[in-house]
Amino acid sequence: MTQFYMIRHAQSENNTLHLSLSLQYQQNYRHVRPIEARRRHQDAKLSDLGERQAAALSQYLPKLVKGKTVLVCSPMQRAIDTIVPSLPHLNDVDLWCHGKLYEVGGCYKLDRAYPGLTPIELRTYFSRLVRIPDRGWYSEHHAQETPMDLHDRVEQMYRWMQEMRDSEYETVIVVSHGAFMAQLISRILETELILIAHANTGMTQFLWDSQKGFLLQGVNDCRHIPHGLRSGDSLSDGWWPTHKKWDVYVARFASFPQNYPALYRETLQLREEFLLPKEGLTVSDYRESDARSVHFAAFLKSALLGFVQYDPISHRIRQMLVTPEARLQGIGKRLIQEVLKEYPKPKVHAWKASEPFYIRCGFVPKGEAYLSNGVWCQRMEYRAQTVEDS
Repeated sequence: MTQFYMIRHAQSENNTLHLSLSLQYQQNYRHVRPIEARRRHQDAKLSDLGERQAAALSQYLPKLVKGKTVLVCSPMQRAIDTIVPSLPHLNDVDLWCHGKLYEVGGCYKLDRAYPGLTPIELRTYFSRLVRIPDRGWYSEHHAQETPMDLHDRVEQMYRWMQEMRDSEYETVIVVSHGAFMAQLISRILETELILIAHANTGMTQFLWDSQKGFLLQGVNDCRHIPHGLRSGDSLSDGWWPTHKKWDVYVARFASFPQNYPALYRETLQLREEFLLPKEGLTVSDYRESDARSVHFAAFLKSALLGFVQYDPISHRIRQMLVTPEARLQGIGKRLIQEVLKEYPKPKVHAWKASEPFYIRCGFVPKGEAYLSNGVWCQRMEYRAQTVEDS
């Protein structure tokens, strides 16, 4: 029977980001998701703790070598960094890098895909590369991995694991990633997806033979991780429910430009496209009010759907915008509702074209319409007790 070990990488800088945000926002994943998506690195390195975990693993990993052994690693930087301290102790082990062992989602940040490490870079560590394109291991993709792509990849890797089971190797060590390992292990066990939380460098081990069957020996074995170095498999590490209802979520941001620069730049791009040209203004005209205003932003998963500002000095709603693809879905009204929960008597200088929307939200006109930078506007105040449903 072939002995398999599946090992999760050591803690990465993305893991520490996820942990810190989960603790900051009491594991409110709807709030964490959009912030994390803009701060994460597409191919993160190990954290300081991760480097210590990798060093500890190097004292244990050679003990797993029995007979003809191959170590197969993900092409992602954090997985490679995890095995680097072990390489001097694995002289008789074949070292492979498989281009399909990457984490769920791939090498991406927001809606942009990145090529990943190239074969030239990977050959520094590995004697054999499997399915690594010349321009980078993720270069054939143009976006984040879709659920259908993930399903196909899990099936491909399941068949590859069967091939390794029937190969000449007596021991197969796979270094990969927590979410993908849960997918692949669930497929091997022929069950529905199980949320299997692996600690950083935690391992699952099993014996597998095409004739004799399958023997699961241990899940998330952490005996090799020294006291004080364990991370990645607890609720405090931000593990979320397997089945999440991703509904629209509105987050509140204070000191927006200073504390959330990536998200702020994203809103500026939308304002420069849809708002500022019509007003005849520039971003610099709003610099002071942006800095002091409270911002509310609507998200679906990490996708920005719309946003609005509330200026506590003028008591005005400003720079209200819903992205074109999210319009006519109640997003704008939801943003106004969130403002009203905290600021019950806001004012707005609405474009005349937007006046019907604000009337439906409980605002009433005040005074005559006026022309501002070529745009007809209407001063309005909130008077209703509740926001009208529509």
